[in-house]
Amino acid sequence: MNPRVGSVRHLADVVHEHAATTPTGLAIAHVTDATADGSVHELTYQELDLAARRVAGVLALACRPGDRALLLYPDGADFAAAFLGCLYAGVVAVPSPLPGSYRHQQRRVAAIAADAEPAAVLTAEATRAEVSTFMDAAGLQQTAFVVTSALDAPPVDDPIPTGPDSLALLQYTSGSTGTPKGVMLTQANIAENAAMLVSNFRMSATTKFGAWIPHYHDMGLMGLILPAWYVGSSATIMSPTAFLRRPVRWLEVVDEHDLDWSAAPNFAYDLCARMVTDDQLDGLDLSRWRYAANGSERVQAGTLDAFAERFAPAGFRREALNPCYGLAEATVFVSGTGCRPPVIRRVDEAALGAGTMTPANVPVPTPATRDLVSCGIVRDLDALVVDPEDGTVLPRGRVGELWLRGSSVGAGYWRNPEETERVFNGTTADGRSGYLRTGDLAVIDHDDELYVTGRIKELIIVRGRNIYPQDIEHTIREEIPDFRGLFGAAFGVSSHAGDEMIAVVHEVRPGLKEEQLAQIGGAVKLTVAREIGVLAAAVQLVRRGSVERTTSGKVQRLAIRDAFLRGQHKALWSAVDPEVALTDEDRRGS
Repeated sequence: MNPRVGSVRHLADVVHEHAATTPTGLAIAHVTDATADGSVHELTYQELDLAARRVAGVLALACRPGDRALLLYPDGADFAAAFLGCLYAGVVAVPSPLPGSYRHQQRRVAAIAADAEPAAVLTAEATRAEVSTFMDAAGLQQTAFVVTSALDAPPVDDPIPTGPDSLALLQYTSGSTGTPKGVMLTQANIAENAAMLVSNFRMSATTKFGAWIPHYHDMGLMGLILPAWYVGSSATIMSPTAFLRRPVRWLEVVDEHDLDWSAAPNFAYDLCARMVTDDQLDGLDLSRWRYAANGSERVQAGTLDAFAERFAPAGFRREALNPCYGLAEATVFVSGTGCRPPVIRRVDEAALGAGTMTPANVPVPTPATRDLVSCGIVRDLDALVVDPEDGTVLPRGRVGELWLRGSSVGAGYWRNPEETERVFNGTTADGRSGYLRTGDLAVIDHDDELYVTGRIKELIIVRGRNIYPQDIEHTIREEIPDFRGLFGAAFGVSSHAGDEMIAVVHEVRPGLKEEQLAQIGGAVKLTVAREIGVLAAAVQLVRRGSVERTTSGKVQRLAIRDAFLRGQHKALWSAVDPEVALTDEDRRGS
């Protein structure tokens, strides 16, 4: 069954139908170990349907339709049954990461719980103690607590009837540019978005899905699990931790499980290209991988080249690389390159900074050029590039804010009418309304190809020139070997006179001496000046793991900027220009 845009079906009804028509068909598989000999926990559609109906039976006693249920699960099939059980019961699912052991993780989950006000908290047996402790600390003692592993409750017979505009889940944003907000996604949103993705990539029940992206992330849930269920196929999931510890494990899973579709942010492809050894490469067969989707952060042309070259001996085909664009506010998927090789355009950097996409007719990259990767054509949504200041719709080839309107755009932010009005009801200068303001800077060319160039809030403007932090970060990692495989952030700061300046915070490997750190810090300043053409007014080198990232791996530049201004980084080496205006001047550093 291939759902089509415009024909909305309740996800619960779709899975319930699969359980009746293909009961032994594989619905979800969890690879439980970081090595190739690890076990696999599988659920057929019949087993998934029964487990979900049992969860729904318990929720019917603790919740009313429209109540929220906070889902705090480790990786595994238990989450799948709990999520589906919420939909069976007409309860709004709230996927979330586990509280974890770090304060910033616990604060994030506590903020989600405070905003969603769940009537129930669901978890697995393996995390019962952790979640119970969190509930006590978060003041959720009176909230229903359900451990769904091996639940033996009476199942409901059928999913509760719900309309297309009823809420299916709250998808909390990753918070890379601000406090997480709950995007309200309806039954229609998730159905239409799954149909858009399936149509763009010509998927069917024979398409096998799989990835390491967390189930609480929009790419992991709406970009992997739900499309697989909509077409009656299977989703194979693995631990993000297993991938980060041993990147080749992702590729082994693609090979072992004959995956057609697997997705990850750009950094994951970069990590594999750099970290997978010749011995690990030997024996890999990636020739059957049809869709290597790259999204969730800006796609780098160099990463595509490096990955394709590195894994060509394993049978990987460059045309399998599929740069995509999406965001939680539009459910997830907006555009992708589909069944064709990536499109890369070399453009003039100065012209781009001035707001125009101008081809650079040179055979190799230079400091005066930038290679932009197309994220495909927006086919199922109304897409405009708009001047964010006055709402003027810009012509093809001009850089502006990407605005979207259509059936997979969410209903707004949960209990946040002001932000909902600002973000979800953009109105152009000529009176067109109801647009989602993505906050992303983009350009659509004359072939309708979408190129995303950065984030509005993260854009650095130095003496009238637009500078993208991603360009600085990418450049220093390419030029400074000590930064390979580590994370950093570039961002704008103000001088005492009010001018914008550039700051860089980057991780370094342990064990470096003071003179080595000073050399690296100097290399950052030199590289930024030489390759970007501006001065870095502040450079801080910090321990590995200190650069805060979202659950999907995106660098949280604004959070890092705030910590820098407050002097909260425990820098191993620091050089901050006296002109930089810090929140806490007493903690300026050396």
